[in-house]
Amino acid sequence: MSENPHEAVDQLFKKNQSTEVISRLNHGENIQDIINTEFNPEQNFSPEEIECSDGRCPHHGKEISVAGSGILLSEEEFDMMMKKYPDIKVITTHADCGAGKLAFANAQKNETVPPGITTAEEFAADWAKKMAAKYNLSYRHIGVDEFVAPYHHEQGIMVDTTGKIHQKMVNGMSNMFASHTASFAHPDNVIAEVQVLTNIGLGDHGLGQRITDEKPFYIMVACADTQKAEQMHEAFSTALKDHGDNVQIKTFVVPN
Repeated sequence: MSENPHEAVDQLFKKNQSTEVISRLNHGENIQDIINTEFNPEQNFSPEEIECSDGRCPHHGKEISVAGSGILLSEEEFDMMMKKYPDIKVITTHADCGAGKLAFANAQKNETVPPGITTAEEFAADWAKKMAAKYNLSYRHIGVDEFVAPYHHEQGIMVDTTGKIHQKMVNGMSNMFASHTASFAHPDNVIAEVQVLTNIGLGDHGLGQRITDEKPFYIMVACADTQKAEQMHEAFSTALKDHGDNVQIKTFVVPN
């Protein structure tokens, strides 16, 4: 990969565009038809870890993904997540976490940073270790050396409302943010998370101006039925309307 960050992201963006799912979407194919042909149920979803939504992290299919591993959730919603996914054994943090930085900034503003904590990475690790102790989990930190790439290059967000699917279950998927928050959290928090991730994806630290109406940022939403799909399409379309056609909402029903 090129040493020049701009050229490196250009290459990653080109790789995204060549993937089966993105290529077919860009050519106007219906996402349900794509999912029906590319869905691989053998890659079963059995989460054991909590991981950030960040597409640089190595999403292997054994984790649920939430922004900052849940650092922005309320205590009630974190508890809801643990009840939804009772087999979770590990909580992770990772280097250069945007959600961790946001949580740290909020704590600084509210003067609730624990004594001795001076950086966002220390703050996130301290929080995660406390959650690990509370829920009897192991803790692991994901370093830069484990990233699939050093730069944000997510072509969109895979949002799972069902708690039953992971992007690894779709053959030919590009690099994406991943979010399982909609499977347990309040709708307002789901919208807020998707807005934050979209802004990263469209910003200077993401694909930025490479995103156009012809090569858009896709919000792919996995649903249990058509009624839920219609509801999610309307909710995200309203919340993200200011981005125009550069952001496209694609809902689908998870195949049985």
